[in-house]
Amino acid sequence: MSKVSKAEFTKGSGNVFLDLGFDAQEAEELLLKAHLFHKLQDAIRASEMTQVEVASLLGTDQSKVSKILRGKMSDFSVDRITSYLLKLRWDLRIEAQPAHPKATRGRVILGAESARSVKPKSKSAKRA
Repeated sequence: MSKVSKAEFTKGSGNVFLDLGFDAQEAEELLLKAHLFHKLQDAIRASEMTQVEVASLLGTDQSKVSKILRGKMSDFSVDRITSYLLKLRWDLRIEAQPAHPKATRGRVILGAESARSVKPKSKSAKRA
């Protein structure tokens, strides 16, 4: 009988991008972008519209909606993501406050799920 070794764990920083080796500023920006992108995916799925209908509402084409649903985050800026969320009638709540006096830089702190959180009804938007 072989002996099972204990797995060693390293506690994460709370930002997966920092843990993956991105510099601190880029890691914070990517965390914000990923959070908003995930909300955009939720908004599209909750809309119960086809990809073509969503594309029409967003002023883009169906292939871009497909990229969103497939997680191609690098193809979209934070500005574009927030614009799409607003067009899908989602509210954005943004706050800023001074960092701790001993902090060397600010950080992104993602808010708790809002009371208006919408659960997606299907895995992906319907195809046209």
